[in-house]
Amino acid sequence: MLKIAGSVLVVLACMGYSSGLLTQIVRRRDMLKSCLEMTELLSGEIRYERVPMAEALYRIRTRLNGVLSELLAEIADRLEHGECSTMEELWEACFRQSELCHILTGEELREVIDVGKNLGFLDSDVQVGHLAGCRERLNKYLEKVQTELEEKRRLYRSLSLAAGIFVILILL
Repeated sequence: MLKIAGSVLVVLACMGYSSGLLTQIVRRRDMLKSCLEMTELLSGEIRYERVPMAEALYRIRTRLNGVLSELLAEIADRLEHGECSTMEELWEACFRQSELCHILTGEELREVIDVGKNLGFLDSDVQVGHLAGCRERLNKYLEKVQTELEEKRRLYRSLSLAAGIFVILILL
């Protein structure tokens, strides 16, 4: 009886580990989707509302959730208090200190940081064009992550089951 219970627990542990790995990829995918939504909302605020950057970030913040919402609020607060010389420096500093460093890969994080490069000081058409380019590149990363997720979902499930059975065979 104990052997059966132990065997079930080993298989469940292996399956749980694989689902943890898949959860990391899903978080990355969801964060990229949120970043895409952020660029779309920011583009709309710049193009149609023509409000100061701090106010635009506050407005966008209410429509996003999680880490990005907190980051945009922090950037807007620091902008209002004049804590940084340029928007690019402020954007980069906030994003490098955030939780995004642990969720996104280096290339993806660089692209999200590049969103803040031309914000706040150029013509609105140039800013909107810059955001459109960032959206295109983020879409490519998102497509890549989605295909990676589909490939690894099947692979992780079958390998975790095989590893669990292998460990059970060794122990028995």
